[in-house]
Amino acid sequence: KEKKLKEGFDLIIATQVFEHVLDDKKAIQSLVSTLNPGGFILFTVPFLERYHRAPIDMRRYTNDSATELLEGSGGLCISRSQVAGNPLTTTGYLLGMGTQDFSEQERGPEGQGSLYFGVQILAQKPPCKP
Repeated sequence: KEKKLKEGFDLIIATQVFEHVLDDKKAIQSLVSTLNPGGFILFTVPFLERYHRAPIDMRRYTNDSATELLEGSGGLCISRSQVAGNPLTTTGYLLGMGTQDFSEQERGPEGQGSLYFGVQILAQKPPCKP
């Protein structure tokens, strides 16, 4: 039997989780149902990342597919969206390197080009502020 929360949340952080969820549409709808009107979800998911079962590894998201999930299935407004990584850091990441292996200059601005390792979105439950 499902229990309803007496109070909702103003902020939900779902970071690097949704690639492990069997039904991502149902999961986002469930999260949104616990979010207060005007509340936010910080949503991060991988795009180019190694396969990692924990216990399952279901999918990868592009910026477009993550936006569609949040807007289309969740009914949320996108406040901010960006991709993480650039071609150099993404390639290094896939080869087992980490942030510490790159200089600040090499890390450069995030989201340069089409080779990135993750998607970061801040979305709001209506009523949304422009």
